[in-house]
Amino acid sequence: MAAPTTRRVGPMRRRRTDPLADTSISLSALTLGRDEAPGAAAIANAIANAPVSTSPDSMAANLLDDVLVLILEELGRPAHTPEAYRDRQDALRNVCLASRRLLRLARPYLWRQVAVRSRNQLTLLKSPEAAAAALGVRTRLYTVVGSGSGPFNLDEGVGAASLLPEVVELRLTSAPLVTFMLASLEQFTRASTFSLLSSL
Repeated sequence: MAAPTTRRVGPMRRRRTDPLADTSISLSALTLGRDEAPGAAAIANAIANAPVSTSPDSMAANLLDDVLVLILEELGRPAHTPEAYRDRQDALRNVCLASRRLLRLARPYLWRQVAVRSRNQLTLLKSPEAAAAALGVRTRLYTVVGSGSGPFNLDEGVGAASLLPEVVELRLTSAPLVTFMLASLEQFTRASTFSLLSSL
């Protein structure tokens, strides 16, 4: 009797699929007639019946960087409330975690607006990792939320100016509103907009 032979089988390779090639959505499928614009129901129906690619790199890999940048421009719009800022940062952080390509594209938008509300956040801003990656040069809007005499005051936040050389808008918020030395703002050489607000 012959000895059984074993065959080593390597890992299966996933076939790359192009979602645009697989979809049945075409201009003719969306056009109802020569004089008739496609209705929302027809578009929704065509999209619903289109085959969906399950490849992990199907959508982002097939979008041009220019298209992704347009999406990131929308996500990266400046936020004007603490809640909007938190939502903005969470969305951009999630995009950064999706892939290396998205990290490269989204990180400048993540750092475009920086808000500091505590000493811990200021320490992270001053970290060697942030300095080594030169992330502060991407910041255009810098917000410091402090207190007049509390554990974190405005002077400490403004002291980070050397890390953020390209800031064009500076917002300082304090509770209660404090007297502030304008001379300390000279470090922000490119800043053209300055706001001092009370959070009360």
